[in-house]
Amino acid sequence: MRFKVHHPILLLLFVISACSSDSPIIDEVKWADELETWRAGRMERLIGDRGWATITGLDWLEPGANLVGSARGSRVQFDSASASPSVGVIYLEDGVIRFETTDGVEVYHNSDPVTEIEMLGELTESQVILSTGTVQFAIINRGDKYGVRTWDSQAPILKGFGEIPIYTPDLSWYVQATFHRYEPTKYIDLVTVLDVSEKNPVDGYVEFQHAGETFRLDALGVRADTSLFVIIGDETNRSETYGAGRYLNVARMDTAASTTKVWIDFNRVYNPPCAFTAYSTCALPPEQNKLPFPITAGEKRYVKVE
Repeated sequence: MRFKVHHPILLLLFVISACSSDSPIIDEVKWADELETWRAGRMERLIGDRGWATITGLDWLEPGANLVGSARGSRVQFDSASASPSVGVIYLEDGVIRFETTDGVEVYHNSDPVTEIEMLGELTESQVILSTGTVQFAIINRGDKYGVRTWDSQAPILKGFGEIPIYTPDLSWYVQATFHRYEPTKYIDLVTVLDVSEKNPVDGYVEFQHAGETFRLDALGVRADTSLFVIIGDETNRSETYGAGRYLNVARMDTAASTTKVWIDFNRVYNPPCAFTAYSTCALPPEQNKLPFPITAGEKRYVKVE
């Protein structure tokens, strides 16, 4: 689907502006093409293998033995006909998590059959993701809690998953900004939908102008990150967009500079995972990232198709 940019003279205005200032020339066609490509990738990441929309469970482990399977009453319960009633047992002992497969059940790790394996979590370099039938499962860590996240390639939501409504792409929401690094790196507490607070590193903030005023947004990341993660709230959250805020990534190629020019494309503001599944642990916008005006760009609120 080709996006329509309802501002036919915007490119001319940007060219004129560039002749009288340091503002770069905007290639409107290239911008629209890249936005379309990004949206296609966004949908693939959402509904593809282990996409957010394919999450079907999040169960928190208790110390000791945790039964895994489709049987009612399992500590980690799979809602899938492809999963055995008893898939195995996950043992949580002093922060070490180990999985043992039930005899006769097929469980795989990287296509290799598994009888017993230590389940390294997402905060390690080698997260272990296991599969059985159409289900995949892995360990996540939130604070001092360990949970099992479950994905299913046949998740019910996929049967009626429709397009995510968006605002008409608008080049005026593609704005130049300045990244300012915090010295030293700042840490902020982010509250999740689970009402759990977690500390996150903030390498700096992006500063931009809107309607003649200057605003700033704290950007999560560390000094080596070429993509900064921003959680924002705005006045559209009340009725048009997801109520718990939206997410945005800002490219920052110069990771060495303490101050550098970046671009914020609010047309790429997207819904957090919580908009599609009840089994995610989304972080909410910090107070300093709640903007006092509507961002009429990017994704609108998703309404599930029954």
